Amino acid sequence: MSFDLVKVFWISFGRVSVQFFSIIVFFFSAKYLTASEYGLFSLITTALIFSELTARECIENYVLTRKNDFAVVYKLSWVIGSVLGLLVVFSLTMLLDGVKFYSLTSLLVFAVVVFQWPAAAVKGALLSSLAIKKLNKTLILPSSIASVLAILLLIQNFGLDALLLQQSVMWAGICLSGYFTVKPFVKTGKSNFTIREWSNHSFLGLGSAALTVTSNRLDFFVISSFFNMHDVGIYAFVKRIYQIVSNMLSGGIERYLIVFQSKSSTDSFLKNSIKTKVYMFFIMLITVVIITFLAPIILPLFFQNKWEDTYPLFIFMGGMAIFSSLLSLARADLYAKKEMKNITIGKGIELIISVSLIFSLGLLGIEEMALANSLRYLLVFLIIYSLVLKNISNIHHGYLLTINLLCFSVCFMFFLVTINTWWGI
Repeated sequence: MSFDLVKVFWISFGRVSVQFFSIIVFFFSAKYLTASEYGLFSLITTALIFSELTARECIENYVLTRKNDFAVVYKLSWVIGSVLGLLVVFSLTMLLDGVKFYSLTSLLVFAVVVFQWPAAAVKGALLSSLAIKKLNKTLILPSSIASVLAILLLIQNFGLDALLLQQSVMWAGICLSGYFTVKPFVKTGKSNFTIREWSNHSFLGLGSAALTVTSNRLDFFVISSFFNMHDVGIYAFVKRIYQIVSNMLSGGIERYLIVFQSKSSTDSFLKNSIKTKVYMFFIMLITVVIITFLAPIILPLFFQNKWEDTYPLFIFMGGMAIFSSLLSLARADLYAKKEMKNITIGKGIELIISVSLIFSLGLLGIEEMALANSLRYLLVFLIIYSLVLKNISNIHHGYLLTINLLCFSVCFMFFLVTINTWWGI
């Protein structure tokens, strides 16, 4: 199957539209929230991202290949979301001083988690049916309504609760309206759902989500522990900008690879895989250069000198944007080939590299933390893509082993050098 830009466009359209609304809300949050408030929101978002990723791994990806089980999984997702929501709220109140159990913030966090899970089932069923335009409508309308509501509340100084309300309304709209959109596509076919099969699938998915969140959000907790909430805020501000851009550009291609590459021959798979990585590298490189150049010019026009501490971070974090996009595409290749074991192994390796770099180079400052993240994504991409190539190409395994050993050697040497600088060993 050849690389189809039209299919990529339609898969990307819904995600890009949602990201567009996120950009608008992000602009108003940057204007009306302090760096410390945005830092606290970023830490709360860590729990919400864990819930979203777990729902995607355990529910969306399950329904994606077994849409006849949608009705059962949809009901199950409400139960799981409710239980996990209580656990998330309790954990946040124990870990963060700014979150109280009996508060609007806690209630909104609970609502977000509850609605994320059935929404994942809806998205999986629509993708499985290739009802891309239906999926786009399901995503765009709730996102637009939620974004307008959040903007109005931010202007009225509701703070981070406005952002949490945006997410709860968006996920509620997706799971409720999307349910009726999905029903015509899943009426036929007998369900073969079993708890055991779903548990086996979800066990790897849960481990994968936990490893991903720990690797990707460990930097926030290190900064909040060793520096302050203001530094968390300015670091999260830059990282969010790059994440929005990366998700907009790579998200559609990622879903394309998962849905369509699984039906491709080995030769076609390899050709499309390499082509998408090359395209994404140059697109993200150009994008990072433009953002880095324009940030010191555009930000003061809208926010005065409120975010001037972020300018150096745009340079140090540029590599993270480029290589994280490539990494998401490499993981999509593994998903397309149903290499769940390799995905989990890869995320375990990523966690080891993350801990090594963040607790060495990252402790020197937030610029060094950004550089550590860029290096982490580069090393992990090389390792993950070597796993892809091992399964779909005739490249000698000795070359792939050499790549992995080189990545670990660079990581280990960097760890030792930084320890020597920091602790004087």
